[in-house]
Amino acid sequence: MKYVEFIVNIVNLNQSFFDEINFCSIDKYYGRFRKKTILTSLDIKCSSKIRFLVSIIYPRGSFMWMPKPIFASTSTNNQTVSRAFDEFKVRKFFYQDKIVFLIPDDVEQYLKDFEQSEFFECNHELSVQNMRIYGRKYKKNIWKQKIASQILINVKKAFRKYKLDYWLSDGTLLGWYRDCSLIPHTMDLDIALNIKQYDSNLVKYFLGNKITPLITVFGQLNDSLELRLEYNGFLCDIFFFYDLNSTHLYAGYQLGRSKMKNVLSKFNRLCSAELFNERHLVPCNYLDYLKEIYGQNDWKNPRDNYGEWSSVVNRGEKWTEDEYPNVFNT
Repeated sequence: MKYVEFIVNIVNLNQSFFDEINFCSIDKYYGRFRKKTILTSLDIKCSSKIRFLVSIIYPRGSFMWMPKPIFASTSTNNQTVSRAFDEFKVRKFFYQDKIVFLIPDDVEQYLKDFEQSEFFECNHELSVQNMRIYGRKYKKNIWKQKIASQILINVKKAFRKYKLDYWLSDGTLLGWYRDCSLIPHTMDLDIALNIKQYDSNLVKYFLGNKITPLITVFGQLNDSLELRLEYNGFLCDIFFFYDLNSTHLYAGYQLGRSKMKNVLSKFNRLCSAELFNERHLVPCNYLDYLKEIYGQNDWKNPRDNYGEWSSVVNRGEKWTEDEYPNVFNT
């Protein structure tokens, strides 16, 4: 038997869809999402030779979300996890001049997005629990959320334009997973990408940008590079990670003239997550990432200051007299 996999938007899934294939056998599968039962997939058999596996996607904020589909056991089905995609345009594809399919207009971009589409929810239970424990102190600031959302949208726009892979890091990653928002006391965002993907167009993009202007460049291209953006008093730090060895990465930052390292284990994949109704990328092993930075269990409890991060080490190096004037460029 041949298997054909499709994605169908729930918005387009009406009775006429089923009427057109009423000669087929259709199995419907359901799942639970936020205490609701939702349709996740269809298993359509029209003959003994072909079977259509249909995953359902839902509009969610500004992106498309696919709950984990459920099919009868088959080794050919690739859709085994929940996924998320930025909205994309489609075009018609004619198969043998008879059958018309819709495919992504930019197939290359879609395939890249698919590799990073595995979707993880934030920890809603922990967020609610902390709200009960800490009350008003934990209350989410709507103004900060709005500003942070605008910054992230614009930063993501730049990364998409230059086809760069970024991820939510440090406090922003912590806020996403633990708080389903920002960490309560923060006034900045943390974004990361690998130095191998550095593109000088990023600096040009943010210089004089109306939403997120570049205000400071820290470090140097070959050591501890960091870009700082600002919008309405809210900062966004873009950290570049360098290879430390075969197993670890580091992002450098400055403490006066001293060079510091934020050292983290290398990871192989980026996945998708939702923050402020937008799809963003996070390390697929986000929990390991958080534990390395904040400690095995300390990340669970909100606090105003985490002190010295578990992942930070003093490199025992200093910028030289000649280097130091060029380490802070405003």
